[in-house]
Amino acid sequence: MESGVRLRAGWLSATLIALGATLGCTPHRASDPQPPAAGENVLEMKDGTPGPDGVVLPLSPGEKPLESAWLAKRNERYAGLFKGTRCDVLLVPMQVEGGGFDRPSRDIMTADFARALNSMGRCVADPYLVDIALGEGLRRRDPERVLALARTLNAREIITIYSGHYAPGQMRVTLQRSRVDGGTRLPPAPLAARSLEFAGYDHEHPSFTVFRAHLPEMLATIGIKTNPAAVDKVRGGSMPAALPRSLDEYLRPNPNPAQGALSASAALMFLAMQAPREWRATDRLFTKAWVALDSVDDVDPAVRRLRARILLHLYERPYALSLIGNDTGPEADGLRAVLNGNLPQARQALAQVRSPWEKFFLGIEVVDLELGYSRDSRASTRQVLDLFEGSPFAPFVYRRLLEREGWSLTKTRNMISVLDRAIPQTTSGVLAVP
Repeated sequence: MESGVRLRAGWLSATLIALGATLGCTPHRASDPQPPAAGENVLEMKDGTPGPDGVVLPLSPGEKPLESAWLAKRNERYAGLFKGTRCDVLLVPMQVEGGGFDRPSRDIMTADFARALNSMGRCVADPYLVDIALGEGLRRRDPERVLALARTLNAREIITIYSGHYAPGQMRVTLQRSRVDGGTRLPPAPLAARSLEFAGYDHEHPSFTVFRAHLPEMLATIGIKTNPAAVDKVRGGSMPAALPRSLDEYLRPNPNPAQGALSASAALMFLAMQAPREWRATDRLFTKAWVALDSVDDVDPAVRRLRARILLHLYERPYALSLIGNDTGPEADGLRAVLNGNLPQARQALAQVRSPWEKFFLGIEVVDLELGYSRDSRASTRQVLDLFEGSPFAPFVYRRLLEREGWSLTKTRNMISVLDRAIPQTTSGVLAVP
């Protein structure tokens, strides 16, 4: 009887994963199911050509994929943001071959590739905006839509990346580079296509760290020369003394271009911690916070903690623990306790943390842990809310604190009124962001 229950549960899980992939959704956290074991119908892989997606089910003859009119309009709206712009390269957000990596990992790898191109003076369209314009989080992109967006951008090149795994610890990356002829309607002309395999990713070395280590090699294989000189890491700067007190700090473009990377990453983290859990936009904020620390060294314990905290929320616990190592103090002790699920120690550390930023971050995490354990969270909730007395962010923080509570309802109008004051509406009813 027990084995029958396990069999039915496994069948149901596999069915749900396949259904989610068919609708364009990636299984959110764990890597996809492992491909067949050795000797079980192993595919022949062609250099420069991605293998098939290991999860998405093939369509039957005459069957069309499900489409959402709302999502199609959203994609069109974001694609329209690129009209009138000119950029050398359209980098297609990373797609999947074989068993895929989760969306946040693919986002980080795409951002790292874009930054590498930027560092060589190449203009690369913002991959986060490109992702939404082509269909947010999709495992595969429509080549016709990619070409249309490239023409909108007046791009001269399209670079497409696929990644996945066919064996534990072994990742495959396929890169394709093509030239776009802006004066004709001809299809893109292939310039280079290569597939590479890299070993060494595991729980303490996520796929995006292995990908980053091999970036120069990947660029060289498709004919893009890189500067072999090592780039020195820089210090991250310091955290602001106080938490943000106005939405204006986020609505103005580059409000403080002189701020350090630590401050910029913390500002993104501040928004991510208020956003709903298990949401694509939340993942996007966490990955942007990670990328903001890209050029920063690990000398400062605050940088190590922020990196580890981002990883906690991207479900990379082993790597997060390795980053904070043996760091001490209430901030490190509290984060380590949360990573280990040690609620008593996390509560004790929360009471001792003095930095408003770290108290806010740790407070949200402690409340999540308390509600996950069905424990009283009122004292921890009060410690967090006291940080936001009179702040426009208070309604958002309150909603986030109650997200796992299950019994309380937050008043949406409180959040809407804050947004109405910060972002006035035009007569057409469209939000007008400065």
